[in-house]
Amino acid sequence: MTRSLKQSPARALANSPPVRLSRLLLSLLAAWGAVPAAYAACTPGTYVDGTACVLAPAGTYTNSDTATAPTAASLGYFVPSAGATRPFDAQLGYYVPLAAAVSQTPAGLGYFVDTTAASSRTAASVGYYVDTSTASTQTAAGLGYFVDTTAAASRTAA
Repeated sequence: MTRSLKQSPARALANSPPVRLSRLLLSLLAAWGAVPAAYAACTPGTYVDGTACVLAPAGTYTNSDTATAPTAASLGYFVPSAGATRPFDAQLGYYVPLAAAVSQTPAGLGYFVDTTAASSRTAASVGYYVDTSTASTQTAAGLGYFVDTTAAASRTAA
């Protein structure tokens, strides 16, 4: 003898191809015990905070639909806005010295950054200078000029 199992109306709707419940409604129904918790997964960029899906704040991200906490951006990476699904690399000429950063920092005069995803900047060497704030290379002083310090932003005529 075959016996059929009766599905709850919420589960029948969730499994029905023509009718799709929103994730928010499914989350609410799951909180009330009307649907299995697996149906209440959040979307990437959000995480489950108790029974609700919450946007990952700026400086953090989530890249799965089962996150229970956001992930802080690592050194060299930043997340400028809430709801991100991945961090961004610091660009050439910029660096990110702190975790959970919301922006990248220009290298600054006298400094350069020659790699992406950098967490620190490099001072111009003696004999070189950097005269822009987002440089990815240092410039040799050249004939007739000298630079006798590190982190120089200009050269001096000989």
